[in-house]
Order: sequence, then structure tokens, then C-alpha cells
Amino acid sequence: MGKRWSVSLQGTFWLRTIQISVSFAELKQSIGLATKQLGFQYFLYRGRFPDLRTKVYEFHLESCPDGWQCDAVGSNVVLDPLYRRALREVTPIYWRELVPYEPAWIASARRCGLATGVTLPVHGPDGRWSSLSLVKNRGGAEVERYIRAALGRCQLLAVFVHDVAHRIIKNQVELAFPVEQCKAESWGLTERERDCLMWIAAGKTTAEVARTLSLAERTIVFHLANARRKLGVTNSYHAIMKAVSLGQIKAA
Repeated sequence: MGKRWSVSLQGTFWLRTIQISVSFAELKQSIGLATKQLGFQYFLYRGRFPDLRTKVYEFHLESCPDGWQCDAVGSNVVLDPLYRRALREVTPIYWRELVPYEPAWIASARRCGLATGVTLPVHGPDGRWSSLSLVKNRGGAEVERYIRAALGRCQLLAVFVHDVAHRIIKNQVELAFPVEQCKAESWGLTERERDCLMWIAAGKTTAEVARTLSLAERTIVFHLANARRKLGVTNSYHAIMKAVSLGQIKAA
């Protein structure tokens, strides 16, 4: 008598186009669509994924204007403050906050039409890492307020793209080098874990979820931690995305 869980993702049909991408060309096109739907003009995506044979794939996708040089690999990448910071940070990086520390880089970006934005790091298990930057072509207080208001959807997009990029690489590697099927993950979620993920996906805090479910907040934190552990992810947004992709909860 199990329930059928559904996470409301109204207005986010572009997440489905990302989820069904089977190549980096399709993924780039889908990210571009999502970028526009979220009200941004450009995106920068970087990923670094170890494959099943210990090789590390590092690559980038972008939709920036001509003249912008995005060297995502090689020696010049250490000069990019977004890359350096996203490697070591897990919280959103607002470009506005880089102005006092990276004035030359910010000035170069603005000359090319990249006025302001936010970079969203995603750190997964086994050394998997990526970052998605969503960029506006104009700045100002109103634009910064918009970016903060859209942050939840931006983070959801970042973890969707991260997971799909890993799947594309994994599929390519398995086609080139067939490997034995790995033992299935123990990702089956309990009803209460699905409850908690569903309400977090709806935008509630752990305290609000606790009141909704008539439980202690520490119990909600416990269930969310269990769900993340089972799904092999490091944050609740990524857990929601993976639970959707595995059919544990359904995107409405």
C-alpha cells in the first residue's frame, strides 16, 4: 500500500530535457534552454569525473559571447577564480562578492558582457566534481536580488546537470571498455525518508518539515542524512534529483 510520491517542479520542464540528454551536445543545448528559462543569458559548466578505469575526464561547456576565453583545462585554469573557489567550496559563489578580490578577472568578464552571476559547485562521491555558473549580461541591485530569489532552482539545475554528465561519461566508458555490472546500490528509501525529501523539494526548512510531519527537527535531519547516505550524495538538492531519477519520488 505504498504511496506514489510526487515532487512539484512546475515550470521546470527543462529539467526533463536535461535528464534525457545522451550526449554532451544534447546536454549543452538543454543547459542553454534552462539558462534562458531561469532568466539568465549565459552559462559556464565545468566537470571533472573519474571513470571506471581510473582516468579523469575534465571538460567544459559554455554559451558565452565571442571574445570570452574559458580555459577549463591546462595550466591557465589555475588563474580562474571561479575554478579555484568551486574546487574547495560547497556553497554558491556570488560574482558580486569577488569584486574586491579579483578585480582584473571581473573587469575582463564585464568587458565581454558577463556582468554578474552565481557559480554553483557540486561535489559528489569518488572525486566527482562540477560547477555551473549562470550569468547575467547586466548588473545592479535588482539583478542581484533576482539571482538570490532564483537560487533554489539554480541549485536544482546544477545537481541535475552534474548527475547527467556523469551518466554520459559512464556510458561512453562502458561502451569502450565493457566492465562487469557493479553491485546494485542500496538506495531504497523508506516512506519517511521520501516524506522528508518531498517537503524539502517543496521549499520547506527542516523546522517546517518537522511541524508538518509532527516530528522533532532532529528526526527530520536524521532521515535526510540517511537518504543522502543511501543515494551516495552530499546534499539534499542532489538527493532530491537522484531520488527523482531513480523513481523513488516523481517529478510532477
